[in-house]
Amino acid sequence: MAAAKAAGRHLGRPPKMSGQQIAEARARLAADEPAAVVARAYKVSPKTLRATLAR
Repeated sequence: MAAAKAAGRHLGRPPKMSGQQIAEARARLAADEPAAVVARAYKVSPKTLRATLAR
């Protein structure tokens, strides 16, 4: 694991949303669209959406 980290590799599960999807979700939430609707559009739970946007 230390060698993988040193090489810059990602450890753990792959992300559920791409960078483009995260940007789109932020824009939709800024436009006052409900979080549950946005999460459903990207096939993630509202909790996953909140955690992803917090990073």
